[in-house]
Amino acid sequence: MKIMVMTSSPNKEGLTESCGDAARNGVLKGNGEVISVRLNDLDILKCNAYDQGWGTCFQEDKCKLEDDFEMVRN
Repeated sequence: MKIMVMTSSPNKEGLTESCGDAARNGVLKGNGEVISVRLNDLDILKCNAYDQGWGTCFQEDKCKLEDDFEMVRN
């Protein structure tokens, strides 16, 4: 089983990161696979909700914005 652990603090040594570490360690102890994502290390743009959210996001299952979102989503 793959589990994604996301953290979103700019402080790589703070409480948020240690909580992410605890989650990762728990998954590993349960013989799971961990995908770690630090959102602050990525370039993810604000959603523009093109066509009130019914644009390419809905029709093609792909965001119009070119950022790191697709990497996280996949």
